[in-house]
Amino acid sequence: MYRIFFLIVAIGLPRSASAEPMRLPQGCVPGAGPEQRQRCDDVVSRQLNSSSQSTPLDGGWRLVKTRDPNGDANIVAVMRTADTSRSDLNLAGLSLRCSGNGTEVVLTLLEQQPRASHPMVTLTVGSDRVQLEASVNQSAESLVLPQAASALAAGPWLTAPELTVEIATTPVPTRGTIPLTGLANSMRALRSSCALR
Repeated sequence: MYRIFFLIVAIGLPRSASAEPMRLPQGCVPGAGPEQRQRCDDVVSRQLNSSSQSTPLDGGWRLVKTRDPNGDANIVAVMRTADTSRSDLNLAGLSLRCSGNGTEVVLTLLEQQPRASHPMVTLTVGSDRVQLEASVNQSAESLVLPQAASALAAGPWLTAPELTVEIATTPVPTRGTIPLTGLANSMRALRSSCALR
């Protein structure tokens, strides 16, 4: 649930520079006991329901519509959490969202990154590997990838089973795997929703 929370928060960006980033409730940390995790999940669920509409899609993807805090058009995205058994805790997942230039690809992290940094991100699908320079968004928890990643998401990723990610975060890199099964249907849902927002 924590990873989903951070993915949905990331979709609601960009925020105004004065907006406070959303945070997990106190005590909601990795390693919390079962009762505390349940309380955290309940709080997070209430927060999400008040600001977002989420629809499950094939392959574990979700179509999420979030009210823009700046009052503009709704923010619409499809998102997928990272495979927790094959990913560092820091990697929450991947979201693809509507933007003025088509689709924007965003990797969401649980730990904030220096806003001025531009970490290198290595994306691997099968034997194809590409390195891209990412930008840290205003919340400092998401990495916005360049337009080249959007072309990959609309092409080779549609039929790939998974995406392997390595982010040159400091002091240690963040690595993980994001399942891509169901991405083709999710992209169709995203395009339809982008046209309606």
